[in-house]
Amino acid sequence: MKLPAKPIWPAQPAPSPITAEQLREARTTLGWSPYLLAHMSHVTVSFVYEFEKTGRVAQLRWKPRDFDALAMVRKTLESAGVEFTNGVPPGVQLRRPETP
Repeated sequence: MKLPAKPIWPAQPAPSPITAEQLREARTTLGWSPYLLAHMSHVTVSFVYEFEKTGRVAQLRWKPRDFDALAMVRKTLESAGVEFTNGVPPGVQLRRPETP
């Protein structure tokens, strides 16, 4: 079987990883508690606390890998208007509303 020369779908670049500081800053910028962020993202509160504390995603044998959970948290924050900046140091800002 011959592989196609070009991908069938357009390749989407993976979003850059977020840091614990960015997550904490994004959450406080929105005025959200860890409980609200967890509820809105469909993740556990302990996941939010642990990531904010350590900046790492736990990989436990009896749980699915939590990288999907971090992606869901990021998507939730971005849907709420947060933009993650990759400057030095990385940070967050609220997206400006689009004017007609």
